[in-house]
Amino acid sequence: MTSEASWHHVKSQENPADCASRGIAASKLKVHKLWWSGPQWLSQDSLHFPSINLSTSCEKDEKCEEKSSTVLTNVSTSSQGSYLLEIIAKYSSISRLIRVIAWCNRSIKNCRSFRVTGVLTSKEIDDATKIVFQIVQELQFHSEIQLLKKKHPIPNSSKLLPLGIFLDTDGIIKVGGRLKNSRLSPIQKLQILLPKSHHLTNLVIQYFHHIKLNSGPATSYARTFLDWCSNGFFSRRGPFTTSVLKGAMEFNSTSPKSVLEEIAPGVPKSIATKNQVE
Repeated sequence: MTSEASWHHVKSQENPADCASRGIAASKLKVHKLWWSGPQWLSQDSLHFPSINLSTSCEKDEKCEEKSSTVLTNVSTSSQGSYLLEIIAKYSSISRLIRVIAWCNRSIKNCRSFRVTGVLTSKEIDDATKIVFQIVQELQFHSEIQLLKKKHPIPNSSKLLPLGIFLDTDGIIKVGGRLKNSRLSPIQKLQILLPKSHHLTNLVIQYFHHIKLNSGPATSYARTFLDWCSNGFFSRRGPFTTSVLKGAMEFNSTSPKSVLEEIAPGVPKSIATKNQVE
């Protein structure tokens, strides 16, 4: 192995490899001095080799990297949301949508640090899922999110006030349900809030419907409701919409009753945990 001191930077216009990589006619290649002899300084003493100020170069790279990260931050807070909404609207499967976002997220990270290869990991899938919900909630519940971030109370005029909403550690709005004192898992007790009549909400509904093998109307309503709640999702106007299930099951049904406008207080712990199946 040669030492680091034996390596020198070669400019692109003096690099013989560029002749082949960028393409050159055979008639020109046979008389191409750079290809056959290399740069002129290569035949001279090493004292005449071109030098590069590594410290200056590193400082420039750091400044460029810092500037680039600032631009990316601005993009994520302005145009990235609308861009991701366009992606969400293009897909009819929540699973495929999340995987596409996960691949995009990996590509972005590979440009910034070491490359990651292979199949998507569970963490990448989880991160992509959070990104999708964050973007939709930010655009649908922007004012409430800003108030929650500043730890300000939700005004009485907000339709989300009865739901006892809060931000979790990932910045996602969740509903403080009546079962907060129960022994259920956190994802079942504190559900992610999704907007009504939104494409993402419909995709989630269709996902839970299809994994139950397209059962009949009554069974589908019941199972979708249970799966919806047990997997941590909540919609203010009910756990699903009739129109979505109509399209998925191809049948007509009466509209389900909406949830109460006023959410009752939490069930006491003595009742929520009584005779609960472990």
